[in-house]
Amino acid sequence: MIVLIRNIFGRRPRRRKADGSRQPTVLITGASSGIGRVTAIHLAERGFHVIATSRSLDRLEPLHNEMVERRLALTPVELDINKNEGVNRVMPGVIAEHGPIDVLVNNAGYGLWGPLQTLSISELKTMFETNFFGVVRMIHSV
Repeated sequence: MIVLIRNIFGRRPRRRKADGSRQPTVLITGASSGIGRVTAIHLAERGFHVIATSRSLDRLEPLHNEMVERRLALTPVELDINKNEGVNRVMPGVIAEHGPIDVLVNNAGYGLWGPLQTLSISELKTMFETNFFGVVRMIHSV
């Protein structure tokens, strides 16, 4: 997991809490399960507005329902970090609607298991597309 924390000083705040203080925004990739899901809940409980992403909105529905029930701030967003077109299409709208992303949690990723000689080049390229280039795409987009 790679976390990027942006400098929030000097930025015009978009979201405010009831007491008037700024509510920081965190975007988490791969938030539908595992570490991403737990991180989304943890940060929402601490006052962050969470933008939770997954390749499928359906997979974010249980998390979204839990957050609504607990009155925690979460916006589910369908996002495939493997494709430039998807990131370039989705992220400008997210930033326009929610303001600057203060914290980026690059959590989406996966591993391949087995001896290297049994893994195809195609499988390895796909893994690198997610685990390396997906991270770079997201850093560029925020």
